[in-house]
Amino acid sequence: MHNTTKMNRGTVFFHTFIVALLAFTVLDRVHVTRGAVVTYDLSVEWRLQNPDGYWRNVLTINGQFPGPVINATVGDTLVVRVNNTVPQEAISIHWHGLSMEGYPQMDGVAQVTQYPIAPHQSFEYRFVLHEYGTYWYHAHLPMQYGDGLVGVLVIQRKPGTDPIRPMYDEERVMTLHDWFHVDGGLLGTPRDLAHHFLPYVLINGIGRGDCIDERVENLCDPVKPFPVISIRQGVRYRFRIAMVGFRIALALNFGQHNVTVVAQQGTEIQPFVTNELHMPIGERFDVILNANQPVGQYYIRATIIGCDFCSLDKCTRNNQPNVGWSSYAILSYEGSTNASLPSSPPNITSKCAWAQPTPEGQLSPAIFNDPRFVPLTVMTPPVPTETWVINMTSYSAMIPGDPVAPRRYWFFNGGKFALPHVPYLFQAAAGIPIPETAAIRHAPYGAVVDVVFNSQNNQDHPMHLHGYKVWLLATGYGNYTPSRDQSKLNTVNPLLIDSILVPGDSWAYFRWQANNPGTWLMHCHIDFHHIEEMAMMFVVAPELIYANYTYGLPVCDSYPQLWAHTTTPAITPTPTLSTTPKPGAGGDGGGGGGGGGGVSTTGLIVAIVVSLGGGGIVGAGVRVGGEVFTRLPGQQT
Repeated sequence: MHNTTKMNRGTVFFHTFIVALLAFTVLDRVHVTRGAVVTYDLSVEWRLQNPDGYWRNVLTINGQFPGPVINATVGDTLVVRVNNTVPQEAISIHWHGLSMEGYPQMDGVAQVTQYPIAPHQSFEYRFVLHEYGTYWYHAHLPMQYGDGLVGVLVIQRKPGTDPIRPMYDEERVMTLHDWFHVDGGLLGTPRDLAHHFLPYVLINGIGRGDCIDERVENLCDPVKPFPVISIRQGVRYRFRIAMVGFRIALALNFGQHNVTVVAQQGTEIQPFVTNELHMPIGERFDVILNANQPVGQYYIRATIIGCDFCSLDKCTRNNQPNVGWSSYAILSYEGSTNASLPSSPPNITSKCAWAQPTPEGQLSPAIFNDPRFVPLTVMTPPVPTETWVINMTSYSAMIPGDPVAPRRYWFFNGGKFALPHVPYLFQAAAGIPIPETAAIRHAPYGAVVDVVFNSQNNQDHPMHLHGYKVWLLATGYGNYTPSRDQSKLNTVNPLLIDSILVPGDSWAYFRWQANNPGTWLMHCHIDFHHIEEMAMMFVVAPELIYANYTYGLPVCDSYPQLWAHTTTPAITPTPTLSTTPKPGAGGDGGGGGGGGGGVSTTGLIVAIVVSLGGGGIVGAGVRVGGEVFTRLPGQQT
């Protein structure tokens, strides 16, 4: 299931890709007032660090783990220059939860919206921010963000427009992360026999492991200091919390402090008070913490929750290794001393994600798909124009030579998703039809699609849709049955989110409107499932992509040579110039895709047509195209 070093793409037949270099023409469908240009430079490199006391290589951003917090305001143009200094691995960066409206080539999904950033190459992400709230950015090649390539993205409302602003005085950012003692390229391999699925927990990139797997080459500090979050008595804090893990779910408790939940996944919700947050992968909460306790130090506790083969009504059904393992941070009031730290941390209400109801008058945890998640601004979803039923199934099979775990295969309506050599968006922008399959669905522009997602697998799955937020109308156990379940659908102000926790052996019913042309991935955010291609793709209005979105689709300087097979001589690209405008690209509004009218694309189009023979990808150790290839010796300490 998790052999990440021996996957074989098989024979790759003669193929063609088109790199469209159309500069200076940008489709402008921005629905917010333009703001500043905000620029960040991110350099990705391996560094030897000990986040939880155990020394290992970490994928850092500007030497940091987690990466730097990116701050901007809605309407700003965000420019992020990513420099890949990792010697043997390609990378790409996804901006989790952002619609990328008008900028689908910046979504950061290798082989879907871009070619990955080759080793020793740079890439500039540039896009307008349409959303506000708490988001995150992370690697989108398998297993890399679990190695550290992750950070938080905070997008503020424009001054004077934030209804939550009167509720707090200052802000803090918090990340939660599961952490393994080998890097992602080795999880599930014989090298990992002593470590397999043994995660620990980090708060703001720091934790304390138990050092039971210490090796001569991996020294471990069993008393790694806990992270400290400093606060002042009487001050109200808005905590922006992102669960950026890649395997498990967590419960978060602030000790003697209750919190008021005010936003989930960037959507402002009607405030409610809780003492505990249950967070699957990709979850973000904004909460208000009032520093109203006596001056002192208090534990913050993050605990792995879950169970295996448990009853449906109680827990997340992922087989959670190290269930119950906790990590801590210290909430330290100004003027306090270490002597004021309580002798014992707070208890977690339940190790189960689906906690039982608490007695009336008592606080209860904010659980997965909690009915208290109600948008602050009332929204009525449009009436659906079509319905898709998606049945997700799987089976497992052992891989010869892998003694650790079976390989799991995922299917959507009996079909399996596969990544191409030429990114799907590049194909659409070149006018190449993308066939509709069981795992690739097409939606016309403006369609309102109801999706019935039946998970016929006994694990919980945090499913994330790129390019959109969806209205979650309901979830339930078993397969969705209209006669039994239709009355459960909530079409009055339902939650609007980008990631849905689909319980094991259950269904989720959501609605979305196809008003953002692009090739958008929907996948499970458990990264082991991601590498097994537990994904499908929604193709929205490919004709509008062809008409309007070929304004840059950039690649690194080393392409296409990087994609030549190591045993096949590289073929020198032969440029083919064309000055003929694409059909349907007129500037009178007819090809604009709604919202902002048409944009002329009569500028010079330079199309480079490159044919490559052979198969495979150059260089062992490069994680590209949804697969992980063996790293070079010495990569893991």
